[in-house]
Amino acid sequence: FTVCRGRTLERRSPSAGAGRLVLIISTHVDDLKGAGEEKYRQIFLKALEARFGQLKIKQRVFECVGVMHEQDPKTFEIWTHQGHYVPQIKEIPCDLKALVSDETPADEDMTAMFMSLVGALAWLVLTIPAICVYVAYLQRHTKAPTLGHVRRGNRLLRWIRRNKTRLGVWFRKLQGPLRLVTLSDSAFKAQDYQGLVMRGCIILLIEAGSPSGGLPSADLSEKSGGSPPALKTGQEVRCQVLDWYARKHSRVVRSTYAAELLSLIDAVGQGNFIASCLDEVLVGAHSALELLKRHQQGLRSIQHDAGIDAKAVFDGITAAQPR
Repeated sequence: FTVCRGRTLERRSPSAGAGRLVLIISTHVDDLKGAGEEKYRQIFLKALEARFGQLKIKQRVFECVGVMHEQDPKTFEIWTHQGHYVPQIKEIPCDLKALVSDETPADEDMTAMFMSLVGALAWLVLTIPAICVYVAYLQRHTKAPTLGHVRRGNRLLRWIRRNKTRLGVWFRKLQGPLRLVTLSDSAFKAQDYQGLVMRGCIILLIEAGSPSGGLPSADLSEKSGGSPPALKTGQEVRCQVLDWYARKHSRVVRSTYAAELLSLIDAVGQGNFIASCLDEVLVGAHSALELLKRHQQGLRSIQHDAGIDAKAVFDGITAAQPR
């Protein structure tokens, strides 16, 4: 049967239990991107051609929604990048103002070019997680940039150009069991009349392996607030980056503790959404109510863990009597 969830189509074979995933496709306007077993791919493509006529089909190497996809024919690993787009981004010429201080406001023309540059850099965040915090900084100054902001934008673009061949995201097959890990961080800076509070997270799919390292389960519960930890200190794991962001807090905070806690809550919410999507991929589509019940009852096929570097927040959450 075929199920539509938002803009993703999936087809499952009923031959094994709840069904085996044989085809998955995402849509964007009139573009389709998908993967699946050859038999079901051909069935789907023939049905499309019967309805819409001849199709333009690209496999292994293609561009979709501005992102290049390159698949290794042997390992099936996929390299996604925007290296083809980077040469199209132009630096803002400011050599004639080399002796002008960074604090000097940019003129109207330079401000317009700065907004265009920041918009182009923001598009690269799709495949370059390393730059998202710097792009977020530049975006806060698009309305009234200074020459210093313009120079920093140019500097970031030059760094991307130098490293573009290794900037992107690999998609590799992982060995189960798998866990989803959300890592959160936040920064709080108190100022006289306002405060700058940034938050960010990265969501990873990891090979869970055997994190206990042979420790008894009772010891594990004591170490992680009643739940076995996903990883132990010093453990090396293979992982797959799934999502990331860096942005300002959407709520008012007045301390580092509040900033870290609220950042963690927002990040876990994003991680839960991705965990539910992965759960549907593995076990089939469900209604929103069924997904909520699976989450509340701990029945999701992939466990979700959160990580934070704020010891005070960790102690407060995992204490016998949370504060």
